[in-house]
Amino acid sequence: NQIAQLKQKVAVIISDGLRYEVATELLNELYKDDKNISKINVQLASLPSETSFGMANLFPGKRYAYDGQIRIDGETLASVEQRDKILKIQSPGYKAVTFETVLNGNKQENRELFKSDVVYIYHDIIDKEGHKGTERNVFQAAQTAIAELAGMVKRIQGGYGVNRVFITSDHGFIYNDCDIEEFDKNNIAACECTDAGARHYITAENPDVEMGYKVSLYKTTKY
Repeated sequence: NQIAQLKQKVAVIISDGLRYEVATELLNELYKDDKNISKINVQLASLPSETSFGMANLFPGKRYAYDGQIRIDGETLASVEQRDKILKIQSPGYKAVTFETVLNGNKQENRELFKSDVVYIYHDIIDKEGHKGTERNVFQAAQTAIAELAGMVKRIQGGYGVNRVFITSDHGFIYNDCDIEEFDKNNIAACECTDAGARHYITAENPDVEMGYKVSLYKTTKY
């Protein structure tokens, strides 16, 4: 809906865990460049609010399935190489790379990269810090992300013939400045799970739940 109809070269930066409030700070940073015209919009992340599911929802494709693993047109997408393969099913002019690939690439390498019609660039600093169990460091990680993303936009638009840059995310993050007590925690219902994390579990069964919410996967994702 956002990319396919554009008849120009596009870079799509996907920053893991970049919630809306951080994006508004990034917008203010981009406004400091008087040559840059930027605007912000909002999207709802899917449930579960998890990297693998959110990343998959950002991909073009014809067949989306979940069988314990997410598959798009029969392909899994855990690695950047797998994501690149899925994009190329859509168009040979699409490319997926890491943020570090562009950051560390020289001018000639990046000029060659951005000859592609669409380049997906994967950036991960906020989510990575949160998964370390050092949640308070996420504040500094968010500030670092803003600086890195603003710098990357300027770099891409300044030297590689790309006029349109989209910055989006797979999901945000939840922040509460209070201790979580034992009575706040939910018990997993007795069932067989295909996937489970700190904030969600997925099952083909239909158990009764004491707390929280139970939602059919197909109602919030493409699968």
